[in-house]
Amino acid sequence: MKKSVLSLMIIALLLSTIPTAVLAQDEEITLRMAWWGSQNRHTRTLRVIDMYEEMNPNVNIEPQYTGWTGYWEKMAAQAAGDRLPDIMQHDRKYIVQYADNNQLVDLNPYVESGILDMSDVDMPMGEMDGKLYGITLGVNSVGIAADEVLFETAGVELPGPEWTWEEYIEIGNTIHDKLGVYADRTLPHSWGGLFDLRIWLRQHGESLYNEDATALGYEDDQLFVDLYTQMKELIDAGFYAPPSLIKEVGTNVEEELVTNQQAAMAGLWSNQIVAASSAAGKKLELLTLPKLKDQVQEGLFIKQGQYLAVTRNSEHPEEAAKFVNFFLNNIEANKVLMAERGVPAPKDVREALMPLLDEVNKEQFEYVETASNHSSAIYAPPPSGHMEIVDLKKRLMMSIMYGAIEPMEAAKEFRTTANKILAKNN
Repeated sequence: MKKSVLSLMIIALLLSTIPTAVLAQDEEITLRMAWWGSQNRHTRTLRVIDMYEEMNPNVNIEPQYTGWTGYWEKMAAQAAGDRLPDIMQHDRKYIVQYADNNQLVDLNPYVESGILDMSDVDMPMGEMDGKLYGITLGVNSVGIAADEVLFETAGVELPGPEWTWEEYIEIGNTIHDKLGVYADRTLPHSWGGLFDLRIWLRQHGESLYNEDATALGYEDDQLFVDLYTQMKELIDAGFYAPPSLIKEVGTNVEEELVTNQQAAMAGLWSNQIVAASSAAGKKLELLTLPKLKDQVQEGLFIKQGQYLAVTRNSEHPEEAAKFVNFFLNNIEANKVLMAERGVPAPKDVREALMPLLDEVNKEQFEYVETASNHSSAIYAPPPSGHMEIVDLKKRLMMSIMYGAIEPMEAAKEFRTTANKILAKNN
């Protein structure tokens, strides 16, 4: 009996000398991670999760993934129930709103402790008011994917970065007239957000929002009218696809008409060229967006592609930060990801990937460099209420395309309603 008591005392003494951190490693931890993207992104991300779980047997990561459509509705529903995933892929459109609502963790303490290694990162992060809410996974820019075979068949050369909107229409008309395919599915970057209008305004020296984001930043409604009048005319001419097909494809990269030779071009983000080329079964070319003749400033910009954020609902924020660090910095993990979310933020990761890149991935890296030479400073992060304005523009744009409303009437409604949304939220 004495021996048993003595043995228990020795075991207790030994356990007391083991650091808590070591014991904690045996704790079973479950993290939820949510992201949007193509099937290509899903496959690569799941492989990286498997890698992390193999290296950390006590950690189980439950994936939650979908396409862009529906992702934010799902996150909003989870936020309302205080059930956001531990790790959440974020976008510049929404991160301010989530930070303002105190739904994200400030990651600065994890940088200071060394859990998040930022020593090789030379790109902007998701910082607001001195707090770090998002870790940039990569940078990208808007562009146009082009099917070089269709261009060559129509006897048209691929344009350089100085091409204009007039040349875009001329080239598209030639391809449409000779081959009977659409020049483009729709006005580049008009479906998934406000990028079409924003770029158009920037090229005219105007901005979408004023400095305080309490109202629209431009005064002349004719700018709105000109953009969408031209879009309607090009749809009617067969240059763009009909509104029903524009809506059907939505933001699904793999179903873009350029991937099956129904269209010669498609507005895509630079990091989407990998998924689009894969769906097309060949390398698609990336072109910069056309410029406005006598433009006031460059419409293009370089954007942080996506962020990884840790949410306030996480019961294990430190473990979540460790996984974010792995996702950001681990070379082997990034060899699996292969810059699918954009050109990586850490310099050593970019250098490690360069020799391994195929022609499509190299194109993404090279395009970002080209675009940076034809860009102006990116706009401020979208304000609260931005997504309501995105939905408003999409509704009015489609009404114009269907002929249900005149462009000037739509422009006035856009101004009135957008200003009310901004005044209410900011």
